[in-house]
Amino acid sequence: MLKADSLSISIKDVQIVHDLSFEVQPGTFVGILGPNGSGKTTLLRAISGVLPFDGFLTFKNQPYSSWSHRKLASHIAVVQQNQRIHFDFTVLDFVLLGRLPHKSWLEQTSSEDKKQVEKILTELNLLPLKNRLVTSLSGGESQRVFLAQALTQKPELLLLDEPTANLDIFYQLDLLNQIREQVKNGLTVLAVFHDIELATKYADSLLVLKQGQQIAFGPSDKVVTADLLRSVYRVESNVHRSSNNQIQIQYLNTL
Repeated sequence: MLKADSLSISIKDVQIVHDLSFEVQPGTFVGILGPNGSGKTTLLRAISGVLPFDGFLTFKNQPYSSWSHRKLASHIAVVQQNQRIHFDFTVLDFVLLGRLPHKSWLEQTSSEDKKQVEKILTELNLLPLKNRLVTSLSGGESQRVFLAQALTQKPELLLLDEPTANLDIFYQLDLLNQIREQVKNGLTVLAVFHDIELATKYADSLLVLKQGQQIAFGPSDKVVTADLLRSVYRVESNVHRSSNNQIQIQYLNTL
């Protein structure tokens, strides 16, 4: 689905990401971990087509240079961190905006578009809110609406930048359960995580960055170790694995 080879990204002549090489398989959930400033969001922006890069990046076995920005946007959807809505759209109208990458200039909303939106709103338990103004929603409801808009694009790859930031635990789990269901249905997801335990619980694989360098990439239940947390996050910890490979982390001290 997505392959990076010797990928480096610079912003204003400052190299942020250095020489990454990894491959994301179709229908999998890949989490991106790393301390603040490690290049996680920068990587997502390059994959979304917003930032230029050096090295090689391919999507569906085609180099990025062969994709127009509009065509890429019809296959890749993005949910950014801490988004805000400042206009009085209804939930239904706001989610319908997700169909724009598939529309020609001035093409009207079709009955098929509305059918697609109603399907997504039902899947995300948002149908009762469809006539609510988006400015009246709670943080957890808003984040689900942003996810609904992204899914309405019918993407093959979904990029999420800390999707659970500033949500209480119910909405964190609810949102990630919804995303996990979409992965079961064939969606490929690449998501930045702040919470390491949540990442190991929901992601199939983890990519770990530190100062723009790739430290690890592999199965979630194998990547996170006390040694990795010490070298990447500068903390001492005990990492416990349950019988079903769920990880619990006991943080002991900083280094």
